[in-house]
Amino acid sequence: MKHILCIIFVSSILAIGCHQDPLTPIPTPILMPLSVGNTYIYYSESTKIFDTITFTSEKSLLGHQIFLVNGMKTYGYCHGSDTLFSVSDSQFFMIMFTPPEIGQLIHEEHDTLIGKNEFGDPNGLLYHYNSKSLAAVLDTIITTPAGSFHCFGIKTLSDFIEYGSHDTTLTWYCSSVGFVKDTTHRESEVFGISDRSNVLFSYKLK
Repeated sequence: MKHILCIIFVSSILAIGCHQDPLTPIPTPILMPLSVGNTYIYYSESTKIFDTITFTSEKSLLGHQIFLVNGMKTYGYCHGSDTLFSVSDSQFFMIMFTPPEIGQLIHEEHDTLIGKNEFGDPNGLLYHYNSKSLAAVLDTIITTPAGSFHCFGIKTLSDFIEYGSHDTTLTWYCSSVGFVKDTTHRESEVFGISDRSNVLFSYKLK
């Protein structure tokens, strides 16, 4: 699912990471450093699992330079003039731009999905999904194992209609670093109430 992949990303063992002291600057036009070899390691505080994201190659697509992730041929990221996009199967999806204003719409999506999904359906059932992302916080300090960062926050409201599921996600981005942390609170008629979060554990920029 496109928005979930964005959240996972953008969701190195200890010594590979760079620590940010003094605090990293507030947003500039460079929203995330895109370069082959850049590596991010995230830690899920809910599942206790590490997830490694590496830019492994690049290609041109529709006049843009796309940096592909983890050996995938169809999923990656690219910059606009002041915008960061995720790219999936030749479709561009805006993740964030700078500088946002409080309440400003970042991304809106309405989708009909078929197949296995994050709820664990093995039967490939049809279900409907809506989401809206808004700028929520313009400058706050977020601390993770990788360091402390000046971040701006984006709130995403998501509904999975067939499951009566409502997600509220806060995603924190730092200029020139990228995705730093996210937290999600879910209330579902089928699966109950749950919380999860992912944090930047370490990173290495080429």
